[in-house]
Amino acid sequence: MLINKIYKELNSEGIDRYTFSEKFLKCSKNTYNYLNHKKRDMSVNTQLTCFKQLSKQKQTEAVSKCMDLISSNIKSKYALNITV
Repeated sequence: MLINKIYKELNSEGIDRYTFSEKFLKCSKNTYNYLNHKKRDMSVNTQLTCFKQLSKQKQTEAVSKCMDLISSNIKSKYALNITV
């Protein structure tokens, strides 16, 4: 699932699941846990929100990889190109 790939990358930068949910998904602190437990992935709206929040961060390798993951996922499913 895309959410797990993104979280794994950001976790390597020291971001915990609660911060990930609140800061990058702009949801409650338990959103990542809930989606992971229910085996659900991020909605398109949440992906776009996450992309926007990532674009505001210092551009590290992990942040760039996360943005690429979201961009390629949206492009493959919806034929939309998103860039910073």
